[in-house]
Formats: sequence, structure tokens, C-alpha cells
Amino acid sequence: MRAAGREIDWFVCSPRRRAIETAAILEPAVGLGAEPAADWADQDFGEADGCARATLSAGLVRAAQMSPGRPPAPGAESWNDYVARIAQALSRSRPPRSGPAESPDPAGRGRGRSILVVTHGEAVNAVHQVLLGLPLGWPGPLGMVVGTTGLCVWREEPLDPYRPEFGWEWRLVRHNDTSHLHEQPDISGWLACR
Repeated sequence: MRAAGREIDWFVCSPRRRAIETAAILEPAVGLGAEPAADWADQDFGEADGCARATLSAGLVRAAQMSPGRPPAPGAESWNDYVARIAQALSRSRPPRSGPAESPDPAGRGRGRSILVVTHGEAVNAVHQVLLGLPLGWPGPLGMVVGTTGLCVWREEPLDPYRPEFGWEWRLVRHNDTSHLHEQPDISGWLACR
């Protein structure tokens, strides 16, 4: 399996059963076994965990948007805490840049490497918040639709390809790409923003 024209060097997944099962389906195509990593689990809703999503969704999203630093239920993780956890997961999978794009990475991960993560929609929104440089406390989640098995691809590129010393930035290459599915959902009636 190739990601953005590159072989995948590292394959990680959320420890939740649905992510592990999805990763297992992908393993033969990837040619690597997925490493479950707790940091990529979906947001911990504490006492609200396990409740019907339809019952909770509007209230939990509203709570995250109005008070991203406040846990939405007793024992729950606030949106800010969740984004911070995802930021940590990103930093562990991609060490800070300190040289050319293809400089060696002793762990075999990070700079110049392709990393495949099987995770959850909330994690994708948190990744977007981190890589877009939005601060903690930003009313989240961002409200971007993330479909089941939707692919999101970020690429780190120099601000100026001829002068990488000017710095680097993250660019969203694909969001919620479901072109690999046989049957595409009908989104003609969906509102583009909310």
C-alpha cells in the first residue's frame, strides 16, 4: 500500500476494537503489522462512555465548542486535553525537524517517512486543529465530516522548496477521501458548513 506516492514506513492504530479490526484488514496490503497506541484512542467520555451516540452528540459537541477546557461528563477528558494527547501522539510519531526533509531518523520513523494511522473521527479533527496551528482553547471539534474509512493525508513541506531553512508547514492534501469505497454515499443534500 502506498500513501501519497510513498511506501508506508510505520503503521499505528487506536487500541479500540473497531480500529484494530480495520487495521487487520489493511495489514496484508500495507505489509506491516499495526502497532496499537493508546494515544490514538478516541476521546474518553468518562461516565458518558457507552451511551447512545445520537443522544450525546449534540450535547458533547456543544460542550466542546462552548467550553473546550471543561470535561463534558464526570471522569471525561476535555476537548483541550484530548487535543493535547493527540499532539503528543503526533510528536512521538514525527520528531521535531532539525535538518533536510530526508535526513535519517534513528528510530526509522518521522522525517521523510510515511506513517499510516487508523483512528477515529474525533482524532482526525484534533489532528487538523494541531497541524493547522490552532491554539488549545479553540472551539472544537472543527466540525469537519470524517466518514468511516475516510482517508486524510497531511504532508510536511518547506515554505520555500528552494530554501528549506525558511521553515516548514503542514499541508492538508486530502480530507475524507472515500474514493476507495465501491459505493459512494449520496451527499447532495448535505450542507457544506455548519
